[in-house]
Amino acid sequence: MASMRLFTQVFSGVEADPSVETVDYGAAKLTEFGADAVIAFGGGSPMDAAKSMSMVSANGGSIIEYMRGKKIYVNKGLPLI
Repeated sequence: MASMRLFTQVFSGVEADPSVETVDYGAAKLTEFGADAVIAFGGGSPMDAAKSMSMVSANGGSIIEYMRGKKIYVNKGLPLI
């Protein structure tokens, strides 16, 4: 039986009411790491940030572009747990 290796990275920089900069930075880290999924812990802010980071990492750009309707996401975000 082949063994499987899992690699993880922790992003813990989410403040209450996450900023555009936090979401964009987190999305960039997901892309840089080559993440296959996102696991979020915590309350509303970490969950909202994780969902936004997942979507932005799969579609590119900045979260502000989606918030202002300048971009529309076409790719599903990474799986979120």
